[in-house]
This record gives sequence, structure tokens and C-alpha cells, in this order.
Amino acid sequence: MLPVVKLKHNLIDSVFMRFISRFFMIFAVFLCGIFYLMNAVRLGGLPTQEAFPEPPSSTDVEEAPEDPSYVYPDFGEVSPPEYSLYQKIKKIYDINSETVGWVTIPGTNIDYPVMQAGDNSYYLDKNYDRRYKFSGSIFLDYRNGLGTRYDLSQNSVLYGHNMNADDGKISGDMFAQLMAFSSYDFAKETPYIYFSTRQDQMIYQVFAIFYTDIKFYYIDVDPSAASFNAFINEAKSRSLYNYSVPVEMEDRILTLSTCTYHYNTTEEQRFVVMAKLVTTDDVGAETVQMELNTQPKQPDFVE
Repeated sequence: MLPVVKLKHNLIDSVFMRFISRFFMIFAVFLCGIFYLMNAVRLGGLPTQEAFPEPPSSTDVEEAPEDPSYVYPDFGEVSPPEYSLYQKIKKIYDINSETVGWVTIPGTNIDYPVMQAGDNSYYLDKNYDRRYKFSGSIFLDYRNGLGTRYDLSQNSVLYGHNMNADDGKISGDMFAQLMAFSSYDFAKETPYIYFSTRQDQMIYQVFAIFYTDIKFYYIDVDPSAASFNAFINEAKSRSLYNYSVPVEMEDRILTLSTCTYHYNTTEEQRFVVMAKLVTTDDVGAETVQMELNTQPKQPDFVE
């Protein structure tokens, strides 16, 4: 049997070593925490669990460059989506984070979430939940910028299938009812299209409606300054109607594109509606003149 004194010494040594070990473990965790906080601050803040961004305030707009000769375009105040629209977008966003906005055209069933993938083929046959669906989804060109009206590309391009072969009839899903714009009466009664991102609720005024072959590159998301006027003039020359809506070099454009078999069975024809971004103050401020274009430019394949 060992002496009692020896046992006591061993017990004291064991307790002391456990205390020292725990002290250094706690101290190491403390240092790691300090390092994490310092690094997070350096990188711009701690990570957040909020998956869906809150709408920005109307003042959260990119500031103009310091160059005094640069005139920054004025597209009006950023208008975060109203609550009901915000909730609609958020509901789909919670299912699929590639939900980037919402598009609505009065007088039609076009009231859909807008998706954006890394290419322009993914949502051709997939619903917003990423499951196969023959009619696909409405989607934004993968090259387009996102955010507020000040962050968008100059030409935001939306695609959707035409799920009805009968032009001009108010029926069908996706962008089938876009064909309603081929009716003069409908076009005259529907001067505005509503497109919202998660950050900004916007209004666009229609200025061109046309059939085209795919040789006309109307899906240029950022046309150069040198080609922009030619780009707009080409769209207007093809338009079924002449609108008294001026389109300036700095304007933001919305282009809605769908397939059509209006002329024949070739797949190289499209029906396109183009509109420009306006402010709420612009809506109804001036009477827009609209008349039939008696000689719209025809697609190349039309004899």
C-alpha cells in the first residue's frame, strides 16, 4: 500500500494539470473568436442568415462619378416593391434563389416570376421550382445586370414561350398573350408594362411592337453608344405602330421576346415588344400618339 501523502500529491497534480489544460483550451477559443470578429469586420461584416434581401430605401442609389463633365442619367427614385408584390417575389425566391423579379402586363395573364440562370437554355423547359415543365418559365437574359433601375443593363431582355399558335388571341400561357399587342385596340389600351426586380418596382412605356427574323440582334443587352440609335431606329422601322415615344441615348429598355409562326413554319421568327423605363410622374403626363405603320419593315424571309 502506498503512503497516504503520496496519494494526495498525485491527486493534487492531476487536478492542477486538468485546470491548466482547460485554461489553455478556453484561451485558444477566445483568441479564435477575436480573430474571426476582426476578420469579419475587415471583410465588410458578419455573415447573415437573411436569404432574401430587404428592399432598399429610395436613397440607396449609386452615386454619380466625380467627373464634373459626366451627366448621370436620372431614372427617378428607386421604388422598392410594394408589400404584396414583395411577398409574391419572396415566396418564389424562398423556393429558388434564381428568382430575380416579376413581370406583369395588364389585360393579360402575364403575371409571372422572372428567373435568371447562367445561360439562356436552363429555364426553357423548367418551372421556377427547377422541375421539368414543357412551357418553361419567364426568364431574364443571363447577361443582364440586376438590382435597382440604376444597376440594370441598358436593354433588359425577357424570354418566354408562346404556348398558343394563334396570333392575336388572348389565350395561352407564358408569353402567348404577348401576341395581344398585335391587335391595335389592345396595344392602344395597354401602353405600360410592369417589371420589378427584388429591389425596385418599375414601369416601362411601350414604343415598338414587331415581328422579326433573328438576324436583327434585338437582344443586345448593352449596345454601344455608337450603335444605340441604329438599334432603336431598326426596332421602330419594324414596329406595327408608330409611337410618339422618344427614346434617348441614356434610356433603359425592356425587351419581351417570344416565338411565333405568323408568316410560315420557320423557327427563325420572333414577336417582340419593346418599352422604355419611365417614372411614375411620367405616366399619363403626356398624351402618346399611336398610329398604324402602313409599311413596317418585314423579316428577311418574307417575300
